[in-house]
Amino acid sequence: MHFFRLKEGSEPDEDDIALCREALEVLAIAIALCPTCLDNLSRDKSWRNFIIDLTLLSPVRSIRITAAEEFALIATRCSGDHGHLR
Repeated sequence: MHFFRLKEGSEPDEDDIALCREALEVLAIAIALCPTCLDNLSRDKSWRNFIIDLTLLSPVRSIRITAAEEFALIATRCSGDHGHLR
């Protein structure tokens, strides 16, 4: 999101929105299959920026909602350590 900006007054393509939503779902599944990845990601500043960008700064409401749902799922279910959600 730091590099991608919509032109003023333009709307994102529906296919792009669907792709982003599906990619977030795949990300949650991938982390669920390899929970140790979350430990490495949680130490990375760009991961935090990625979460903030998608949940707060995305201009598309459905992407913000999907991101919030998937990141909540990742934080609560994709790790044996329940301390990730603080």
